[in-house]
This record gives sequence, structure tokens and C-alpha cells, in this order.
Amino acid sequence: MRKKPVARNEVRIEGAGSAYAHITTLPRNTVCKREGALEAIPELWAPLVQELNRVAKEWAESPRPITTPEPVPYRCPPCRHCGRRFYRARPPWKQRSRQRTGYYCSDRCQRLANAPARAARRAAFVKERSEQRADARADRECATCGEPIEAKRATMRFCSTTCRVAAHRLRAQRERAEWVTLQKFKTMAKRGRIHNSAEDTVTPSKNDLNKASSQLDLGRLYGYSEDDIACFYLKRRGGRADIAHAEYICDLKRANFPPALRSKS
Repeated sequence: MRKKPVARNEVRIEGAGSAYAHITTLPRNTVCKREGALEAIPELWAPLVQELNRVAKEWAESPRPITTPEPVPYRCPPCRHCGRRFYRARPPWKQRSRQRTGYYCSDRCQRLANAPARAARRAAFVKERSEQRADARADRECATCGEPIEAKRATMRFCSTTCRVAAHRLRAQRERAEWVTLQKFKTMAKRGRIHNSAEDTVTPSKNDLNKASSQLDLGRLYGYSEDDIACFYLKRRGGRADIAHAEYICDLKRANFPPALRSKS
């Protein structure tokens, strides 16, 4: 005769986490025949019932008390996973609903038996999601230079570290446009100088030239420093610093290219 108390992984509990939780299966060796009727051995079930009632108070404010299950005597099927025989239990309340047919002796056996199907569904879901993400990444272009890229991640937007740093510098430049005060602009223009066309050593691509929206973009594409560009704006406006500064700030806020990494000396 069994002496070890019933453990949680030996039974199934229907409605776990709600106020109507109850035990639905009984291991065969926890049931005995008394006075011609089958009943659960109270000594083996008492520890588990007490523990479940304690946990049930965390599930709901006023849960139904979980009692020792009453076995259904006319059938003792084997578990489809482990093969151990078990009894099904009757619902504990008076208005007994139709008992759900079960094929497993415990929640653990049901979980293990359904694991392959669950893993297959998970694999199919992951495969479908990967294909959708791959389609979303297809035909993606670099946000900085416009070259096609083979994105390995959904968040990949740049073809290289150089383009990523350039985009960051451009964004920071736009955010800090208001920091270039009139006095700072005058200082920049004083440090800069106008270059001759013969000194041009940087040849931008035709695609970049088409993207340029201002003289500021053109100056950056040809490799001029910010001081040289400020000097150009000031010279173009005949030394009127206030007008040149306003135009420079306006172009700076809508610039499409970051400052040149290698400026002319």
C-alpha cells in the first residue's frame, strides 16, 4: 500500500488560477475500496489539498475550497504518455457540468506529450516570421548613400559604419543648428578662405550632386571645411553677416550631407 503523499506533478488540475480550480485525476494507488465503494485515501491527499487551498487564495479573492477528489469508479484508463492507470474525478460542486474527457494522468504528462506538436508549431511560426522579416528587408537601400544593402536585421539601415556615423553626425548637426550664433558664424568665416577651382581634389558622385539641396551641401561634397563654407556665405552676401548667417542656418537645418570627414587645409 502506498505511503507517500500525492505530489502536484501526479494529478491534473482544471481551472488552475481561477476560483473554480479542482482536481480531475487520481493515481490508481491513491484509491482504495471501502464498504463497496471507491474513495481516495485521505492521508495521502491531505498535504496536497492543503497546499492547493493555500495557493488558491493567491489566484482569486474568494475561491471555492479544493476538496479531496471523488473517483469515478467505472473506468481506470492508462495514461497515453507514461502508461500509469488513473481514475477520473467528479466535479466537487452540486451543479456538475459535463466532465472533460482526459487522456493523461497529470498536467506534466500532458505537457510532455504535447511538446513535439508545440515545438512544431513554434518552428513553423518562427519560419513564417523569418520569411516575413526577410521580405521586409528585401530591396533595402542605405539611408545615407542609397546603395542597396543585404540587411541581416530588421533595424539595419546603413551599409557600413561610415554611413552610420555620417547619419548620426548629420542628425546632430541639424539639432545643434541654433547653436551657431552670429558671433560664432563670423569667427568661422574669418578662419575660412575661398579656394580656387584648381585646388578641388574631391569629386563627388553624380547621385550625390543630385541630392544636394543647397550651397552648404555642395561645399561639403567637395570637401570644404565648415569655416570655408561660412566664408563663402559671407563673401556671397557682400560681407553682410546677418543675412549670410540666416541663410547658413536655414541651409544647415535642411542639410542632406554631414560635414566633410577630410576637409581641405
